[in-house]
Amino acid sequence: MNQESHFYLHQAKMFVRELGEQSASLTRFSLLTDHIKNVLDWLNAQPTAKEKAVLVSLVLGTARYFTALSSLPTLLEYLPTCLEISQENPDQRARLLILSYQAHFMAGDWRKAKEEIVQAVELAQTRAPGTLADALSHLGTLEINQGNFQPALDHIHQAMTLYQQSENWGAYYNILSQEASYFIDHDGYEKAEEIYQEIERYEILTDGTPTSHTLQMSGVIARRLGKLSTASAYLQELAQRGIATQSKSEIATAIHHLAWIKIDQGELEIAQALGIRARQLYQEIHDPRGVSDEDEQLGEIAYLNGQYDQAKHYLKAAITERKELENKVGLASARRRLSKTQFANHEYLAGGVTLFLSAYQYLRLGMMNRKRIRRWLGLI
Repeated sequence: MNQESHFYLHQAKMFVRELGEQSASLTRFSLLTDHIKNVLDWLNAQPTAKEKAVLVSLVLGTARYFTALSSLPTLLEYLPTCLEISQENPDQRARLLILSYQAHFMAGDWRKAKEEIVQAVELAQTRAPGTLADALSHLGTLEINQGNFQPALDHIHQAMTLYQQSENWGAYYNILSQEASYFIDHDGYEKAEEIYQEIERYEILTDGTPTSHTLQMSGVIARRLGKLSTASAYLQELAQRGIATQSKSEIATAIHHLAWIKIDQGELEIAQALGIRARQLYQEIHDPRGVSDEDEQLGEIAYLNGQYDQAKHYLKAAITERKELENKVGLASARRRLSKTQFANHEYLAGGVTLFLSAYQYLRLGMMNRKRIRRWLGLI
């Protein structure tokens, strides 16, 4: 073994030990990221199985850190090699498929993510129940985001049952939040609030504080229920946490939802400034879902300011992005806002067609209810 090989292997094994034991802080990992990537590049370029095995260990060991920094797609460069050499190790392959799903989902390639999580579910059927529960949980999450609600609920409930049987309550409450997402999408905000209050109590009891996801969704639900001061408190806490951990994803998400509160309060100039900043952050972390959400928001702000051409620009961009993501719920929402803008701009034929497409999408998703129709008509 030459000196270079000895150096890289020593570094790799050191990182595997430290990161695999989760003893490194996120701050330390951030400082080491470039060096870790150099080691990953070297391992990936080696022809022998010894280095490839270390590559798999280092990829699995770094995954939670890259996830926390909203840069999990960084690992997509190495995952094909890892999956190739894990053919004879089904348990490891299932974990890698789940990881690859998460990376593709974050990168906005939901089609590839779906292929991989379905493979993970099939492979996990004969493996440990925990691995199967994790795969079903992720599949249900993707289906919720795509608007495939019935299969999503089936997979979520299967995962919840497995987590209950193994008394894995952390994972149970994590997937319970996805059931709450179903109620949010169907205007069941009171039920969603009950679920998140239960989740928050558990998280405070076990960890002393709610997770960032719980802060985000509690803020979203409170806003939908008209509890703007409560919503603002949750989202400001999320923003402060993002600043403390240097998480661009958390900062962007917090200020994106704070901008909706400012829209509700009629403070459009502040809302626009927040929205533009959130969009910049989503672009920096390569989050197409976040960018599409921000384009819809900026389109709504432009509409409220009477800037209809600008509104159409943003909303059409959101529609294009959501078609690529196969985000059916988001697509219906952006089309509804675009139709509203077209009608205001006296484009009645185009507005009618866009409204029909939106309504048809909501009907197919099973989301066209009396409350939504009343909201469209401005009655609530």
